[in-house]
Amino acid sequence: MNDKKLQEANRLRAEIIKLEETIYSIKHAIRYEYDLHFKSGQSREYKTRIPCEVLKAVAPIMLEMLQKKYDALAKDFEKL
Repeated sequence: MNDKKLQEANRLRAEIIKLEETIYSIKHAIRYEYDLHFKSGQSREYKTRIPCEVLKAVAPIMLEMLQKKYDALAKDFEKL
């Protein structure tokens, strides 16, 4: 595998892992009914808070969008 393919594979793998963590966090927050907090970039502070009630309302749409992106990344990864 040449360097460009390896770099692309590593980038895709990192994005896939990040998506998996996000999907898990959303499902976990809904299941245990707590607010979801997001950090911004490399910051140590939480910048965004999504209340559980709002999360429950928008989660199906969010999860569907994240799953589509996940599937597309997985397909690209398989091509490598």
